[in-house]
Amino acid sequence: MRILITGGTSGIGRAVALLLGQRGVDVDVIGGRSEARGAELAAGFANLKGTLRFFPADLSSLEGIDGVLDEYLSQTETLDAALLNAGVFQKEATLDDKARDRAFIVNYLHRFIFVRRLNKVLQAAPAPRILINGSSNAALRIELHPQVFGRQYGGTKGLTHALAANGFLTYWLNRRFDTGVPVQAINPGYVATKMVEGGGLFMRLLSRWLAIEPAKAAAKIVQVLLDQETVGQDGVFFDGTRRLGFKQGISGEPEKFDQIWKLSLELAEMKS
Repeated sequence: MRILITGGTSGIGRAVALLLGQRGVDVDVIGGRSEARGAELAAGFANLKGTLRFFPADLSSLEGIDGVLDEYLSQTETLDAALLNAGVFQKEATLDDKARDRAFIVNYLHRFIFVRRLNKVLQAAPAPRILINGSSNAALRIELHPQVFGRQYGGTKGLTHALAANGFLTYWLNRRFDTGVPVQAINPGYVATKMVEGGGLFMRLLSRWLAIEPAKAAAKIVQVLLDQETVGQDGVFFDGTRRLGFKQGISGEPEKFDQIWKLSLELAEMKS
């Protein structure tokens, strides 16, 4: 069995990768530009049953995303599952040369691009699935003007817009298109990661009171990833390991998803 993880050199992704390796799963990690972290993760796999392939990449740029996917797909014929996990918290907006918010690219757009480009290799697996980490089940307000969506965000606003977009992508993708690969979402809890530590005083205080360790979050994610009973169900939202439905603010607005899809294609410079 082979599972891909984005953002797997630290935090939740690293813990998931190591736990999967212990269980004999072959793991591909995409993301993280640090070769040293990649080497450290590889060292952690030295005595595990599963194998590791590490592909360093900048997931905050379209060039980095497209480049690493070109490399990855040239080396991969089949893939059983993908955990789209990479995430950042950015207090101030950092834009690329086309005014796209780099944090939004990591927190949402890389998921959108990976979902589309991994489809062929996932379809070759007997029971494929995509699991998105961090998708929100809240009815969050999201601005869909083309000069606002994915641009010039900062702080909590940018993160909540990305969470909302991920929620719409998870619920509506297989209801609007016959992709053949179920997409699901998971909220493993409030987790003590570098993303939280960099989020300012309020997020650090919440972390002190509420946060769980990455290993506990990883155990929930791995349980869902390897659960064969839910593998064929698309648009499922997991709160930890508990299966939930989506709220009306997402499930009741197909037109909003259509707008998000169109704007996402434009941001990603992809054809429909």
